[in-house]
Amino acid sequence: ELLESERFSLLLRWSIEKLPSDLQISFELEMADPSDGGRFLQIYSGAANDRLISHLACGSDYLFRVRALATAHVSNFSKVLRLRACGPSSPPAGLHICRESFGEGPLSLAWDPPKEAGGCPVAEYVVFEDTPSGRRQLATTTERKFTPEPQASMRKFRICAGTAQESCGEEAALNAFWALPPGPVQLSQGSLIPGAELLSTEAVLTWGPVPAGPDGVYYMVQGHPQGSEVFADVTAAPIRGTSVLVRGLHPRARYQFRVAALHAAAAPGAVQMPPVG
Repeated sequence: ELLESERFSLLLRWSIEKLPSDLQISFELEMADPSDGGRFLQIYSGAANDRLISHLACGSDYLFRVRALATAHVSNFSKVLRLRACGPSSPPAGLHICRESFGEGPLSLAWDPPKEAGGCPVAEYVVFEDTPSGRRQLATTTERKFTPEPQASMRKFRICAGTAQESCGEEAALNAFWALPPGPVQLSQGSLIPGAELLSTEAVLTWGPVPAGPDGVYYMVQGHPQGSEVFADVTAAPIRGTSVLVRGLHPRARYQFRVAALHAAAAPGAVQMPPVG
């Protein structure tokens, strides 16, 4: 019987029922290329029960069969095994964090197909997570998105692509702080303490607090004048409070502002700003 093993490297192994130990057995392995007439040619003769087949055209199908020989006896050929030669897949591209609706729903991993899949179409993606107890496989999926169970901690995920000839190619990795979303922020225009006056180039923005994680919540505020599409940070760094005094505005100009909440331990890559408020 001809078996397939380590598909990505086209290492072939075969087996035969046990016979008396004093009987010398050898094997003949043949290969055919369907695109070249499909005629079988012998590529190996010897006593080994495996053979590494190399220098094959990536993405092409090949046929293999094997038979056993013992002194004057020759067995029938095995059932033909059809394989496609593929090289290793490159890592899935563009691995990132996303959320379908800002402030609602869990965080998800999303990615694009690998730039090179070794000549074979991608059959599935395998998602792993590095944990203190070792690597753990989270899922096998045919989609290019996966939603892990929420867990407030710094986490490391790995994604690889599998093809018909390779169970898992090169990996893409991502480190991110993962937690339940802080929730949507409602932004409004506020006022200073009683008795204080605002200049024509100043404005106060306020918002309600959102539920905090174990390390609290920071807020990021951005804005731009009407007619511009480039948001700029209002403060030099995220802030803890729920109001901010914006300076340097142009009198009578209209501005758009937005605010986002993030956990204090969040990685910068995990922050997404909401639609304009």
